[in-house]
Amino acid sequence: MTQEQRFKEILTDFRQFAPFYLKIKDKLGRIVPFILNKSQLIALDIIDDFISKKQPIRLLILKARQKGFSIVTGK
Repeated sequence: MTQEQRFKEILTDFRQFAPFYLKIKDKLGRIVPFILNKSQLIALDIIDDFISKKQPIRLLILKARQKGFSIVTGK
């Protein structure tokens, strides 16, 4: 795989993109790579399923901030 192919792969897969290009502030105030937790990975699998079926994405996540979803949600 060439560097260009690898770059395109990373750009089209959020699981690979996040730790390379996104940074967050941890509880100690340090800037660290955004590594998805188990709950976030499960949610991404569900979202990918909606996308592959061309359905609107609707998720209701209880206790969202405790699981890290305030970081990965948006309009």
